[in-house]
Parts: sequence; structure tokens; C-alpha cells
Amino acid sequence: MAISEASVRDQIRRDHPVLVLHNPTHNTWDVGDRASGRRRAVETTIEVAYALAEKLGLELTPCSMAELHAEADRLNAY
Repeated sequence: MAISEASVRDQIRRDHPVLVLHNPTHNTWDVGDRASGRRRAVETTIEVAYALAEKLGLELTPCSMAELHAEADRLNAY
């Protein structure tokens, strides 16, 4: 969580209008098997993101890159 927290805190410090916690993954792996290590990695990533949002008093909004871009455009952020 430390790297993610440092990234988000830096975005807050820089007064970014849209905060992003981006965790790229491969969409070619089957994560349907609950015993899979890759499945657990995805679950842990999600748990950390929600815990970080709660810790920092932020609302986590999962979205696609297209949705993120649309929000930045709406805010004329970039």
C-alpha cells in the first residue's frame, strides 16, 4: 500500500483535479479460479485500493481508461 499511498498523496499535494490509482494488468489470465495466485493478486489490489481510499477520506470509483479520460475532459483537467 505504501507505493500507492505515496502516489495518491503526491497527486493531492499537486492539487490534481482527478486522482488516479492505476494498476495495469493482463486481461489474458483466467482469474475465475479462486485458488489461483493471479486471482488473489487482483483481489489484494482491489482491497488495498478501497482501504487506501477510506484511509485518505476519498471515494473510490472504479472506471475504464475511457471513463477516466471523459471525466478529465469534463473538468478540462489536462
